[in-house]
Amino acid sequence: MATSPLRMLDTPVPTGRPLLDGPVLGLSGYDEAQLDASGGNSFTNAFRGSLIGTEANAAAAEESSLRAAGDPASIYQANNLRRKSLEAQRRAQAYAPATGSYEDVLKQGITSVPGYVAGQLGQMAGSALDPMAAGVGIGLAGSSQDSGRWSALPRSTGCGLQDER
Repeated sequence: MATSPLRMLDTPVPTGRPLLDGPVLGLSGYDEAQLDASGGNSFTNAFRGSLIGTEANAAAAEESSLRAAGDPASIYQANNLRRKSLEAQRRAQAYAPATGSYEDVLKQGITSVPGYVAGQLGQMAGSALDPMAAGVGIGLAGSSQDSGRWSALPRSTGCGLQDER
């Protein structure tokens, strides 16, 4: 059976992880993000930056709950999450659009309006992705024809996604 010579790139090597899982050419996460962002447009960069920002916010929220616990193991985990959150913030900054506010539009001129609008739309789409996925999941769980425990989920959470029968 013939295999592709490229198969070795995603096959685990003695280190236990595929060759392509390592950093690109030894770049840091921020440098990798800058390299990726250089090939994107305002919409895709803002979208990806928003997703990475959501990741950073989730790590920061979990970090604060672990710090509130106070025990040494939780503090250790919180310190690791802090590093993860800061790295995600740095990666998100790499995707920040050049025209981030209407003041920038006023400074840069009318030609920056399309980039600004695309960036705002990308940010909106990225920010709305998690809540939309949760809403769809709850809606699907509530609309099931089964009268089991899942159909009561939307009513118990107060979502109002389903008509009362």
